[in-house]
Parts: sequence; structure tokens; C-alpha cells
Amino acid sequence: MMMLKATMILYGLGNAVFGVLYLVAPDQLALMQGAESTSAYLTSTKMTLGAGLAAAGVFIVIAARDPVKRLLWVKFAIALAVLFSAVAWYSGLVLFDDLGQASTGVIIHGVFALLLLTLYPKASRVTQYAS
Repeated sequence: MMMLKATMILYGLGNAVFGVLYLVAPDQLALMQGAESTSAYLTSTKMTLGAGLAAAGVFIVIAARDPVKRLLWVKFAIALAVLFSAVAWYSGLVLFDDLGQASTGVIIHGVFALLLLTLYPKASRVTQYAS
């Protein structure tokens, strides 16, 4: 159970940090990632997504205190990691010339998805901790 807690805390903190960075400095992050200057609408969209990512990360960290009682948040973290990995994979295949630009997102979120799925509490362990 400690491994699940640690994995959720690391994943939640990473998402919260990147969410805050996208909220505070979306254009600077885009420039660091090789993008040109963007329109105000895209900057606003990045900030909105950053706020959502920061909130999700904070709640994943809060849920990590007792993941057995907050299984829905564990499922949310798994779904978030799978979806982010799928989006990075898709954007690497369709939007970019090569997968190299999106490989960081594919690898990081994919590894966390696998870890969370592997560490997900089994039914026997859940009943053991619940009593």
C-alpha cells in the first residue's frame, strides 16, 4: 500500500507543478518546448488546462493519504495517466513529424499508468484494510 501512496503522491505532485507552470507561464513553457508565440486564445486555453491539471494533481495527492477509502480517486489517477499517454501518443503520430517530440509524455504518463494499474488494491486487500 505504501508503493501506491508514493506513486500517487509523485504523480499528483508532478501534475500539480506542471499545472501551476502552465497557469503562470504558458507562453514561456511553449517557447521552451520549441513552439512559436501563440495567440491570446491559445494562451488562455493553456492556462485553463493548467488550472485543471493543478487541481487534479492536488486532489490525487490528498487521495493518496488513504487510497483504499478513496478508490474512485485512484481510478481517476489511472484514467488521467492513460488518457494523457494516449493523447501524447496520438499527437506524436498525427501532429508532429516524429514521435520524439511527444515521447516524454508517452513514457512518463505510460509508466505511471502501468504502476498505478499494477499497484491498484485487489478485492482481498481492500476488505482486509477496511475491517
